[in-house]
Amino acid sequence: MNSFLGKIKDLVSRHRILSMICLLALVIIIILMYIFSSIFTSNGNNYGDRLRGIKDVEIAKSKLSSVSDKIKENGEVTKASVRVQGKIVYLDIEFNDDTSLDKAKEIANSSLDNFSDKEKKFYDFEYILYQKKDDNTGFKITGTKGPKTDGISFIKS
Repeated sequence: MNSFLGKIKDLVSRHRILSMICLLALVIIIILMYIFSSIFTSNGNNYGDRLRGIKDVEIAKSKLSSVSDKIKENGEVTKASVRVQGKIVYLDIEFNDDTSLDKAKEIANSSLDNFSDKEKKFYDFEYILYQKKDDNTGFKITGTKGPKTDGISFIKS
C-alpha cells in the first residue's frame, strides 16, 4: 500500500498542473451534479407555488355536479361534464342537432353564473362546445375565460 501511495505522490509531483486541473474538474463535476439533481428532482408537487391559495377558493365536487346538472337542464344540451384540475375548470358541453353556435355560446356564458365572483377571479375556465351531426356539419369550438377577463373568448377548432 505504501508503494502505491508513493507512486501516486510521485505522479502528482511530476505533473502538478495536470493534477490541479483534474482536481478542479472533479470539484466542478460534483458541484454540477448537486445543482442538476436539485433542479430536476421534484418535491412531489407538480404545480409548485402555482396553487397557492387554492384551499381558500376550493370548488367542492358537489358544486361541480350541480353545475353540470344545471347545464343539462337546458333543452339544447345533451351531455355536460365539469371537472377541476389544478386552477383550471374544464367544461365539456355537447348540444342537440338543432342548436345554433350562437345559442351554444350563450349557454356557455350563462354557465359562469353558477360560480362565485371569487371563483371566477381565481380559476381559469376552459370550454369545449361541440355538436355531433350525422352529416358532419356540427361544430366544435373551444373557449377560455381567465381570472382577469369578464367573458369567454372562443376559438374555432
